[in-house]
Amino acid sequence: MKKLLVVLTVLFCVVGCSSKKESLNFNKLEKDLLSSSYFSNHEVVSQDALEKRDSLDLKNVKNVLMISSKDYNDASMILIADKSVKSEIDSFVSAYNDQWVKMNYFPEEAELVKKATYKVMGDYVVYIVSKENDSVLKMINL
Repeated sequence: MKKLLVVLTVLFCVVGCSSKKESLNFNKLEKDLLSSSYFSNHEVVSQDALEKRDSLDLKNVKNVLMISSKDYNDASMILIADKSVKSEIDSFVSAYNDQWVKMNYFPEEAELVKKATYKVMGDYVVYIVSKENDSVLKMINL
């Protein structure tokens, strides 16, 4: 009986007490996404530009990656950030949706935004606007 308790205790500590934090290799992810066909005419948006242009408060965020199109008429993009700033990202997503869907200057792009993927994955918030959201999500591999 004692052996069983010891084995169960050890097993519980190994499985139940593990606090492995999920992390992404943002440099590799950036290269993979930019070299994919989904974001071929895109560029990385600096954190400074995100804060100024999109009014996001990301001062305390270590991990953020935004890739957006170089063309003004292409809504496809991806944004990945620590989930600690989810409320900031919620506001961004709402404004992005308003910009493309409500104004509807480019109906095909508005449809992409309507079908965007927005979810919390592990320790990150992920927002994807592309023609193949599921495929892009698989590239993130969390």
